[in-house]
Parts: sequence; structure tokens; C-alpha cells
Amino acid sequence: MIGPPTGEVIEDLLHDRDGFNYYAGLSSKLAVTEKPPQKALIWPGRMWQTAEFPPITGTFNPGLYSLEVHYAFQKGHELGGQYRVLTITDHLDLDKDWKHPHAAR
Repeated sequence: MIGPPTGEVIEDLLHDRDGFNYYAGLSSKLAVTEKPPQKALIWPGRMWQTAEFPPITGTFNPGLYSLEVHYAFQKGHELGGQYRVLTITDHLDLDKDWKHPHAAR
């Protein structure tokens, strides 16, 4: 999930715009499970997969934005969703035309 400091979610990268199939389609080793407690990507241990986040449309003001990653080992998922949360926060910078995020100044 990604969101600004005001707390609302701008976009859920997996649930919105078919993100599960996008990421699972990057490798035959990735799979999607529909098993409760919720739909999830199954990512093999010690596997490295590069990917790009799809562009998010909207108007975004400069400031701090956070990316939240919810993850668990398979046993944690099977035990009712015992997930860990990793939050990455970065400052959104725009160039002078306000079009290119993280542009070098």
C-alpha cells in the first residue's frame, strides 16, 4: 500500500489494477493464493525478483510518502494472517515543472 502523511491509502499495489497477476507473471516461481485469510502472493524463500511499480495517476504534493509491505512466511499466512509490516518512507521531490518525481536538481 502506498500513501501520503495524511494517512489515506492512495493505491494498494496488489489489490488495485490486477497487481497480483502482474507480479505473479514476472516469474513462473511466483504464485497467487486465494486461501484465507486473504489473497496473497507466494514468493519462494531466497528468491530475488526485480519489478517496477505501475505508475499511479493523480496530483501529489511534495512531502513524505510511505510504502507499506505486509509479509509473512507461509506458516504465518496459514495461521490466520500473522503478518509483519515493513514501512519505507521517502520525500517526494519534483523538478521545477512539477512533473518528474525524484528528479535530480
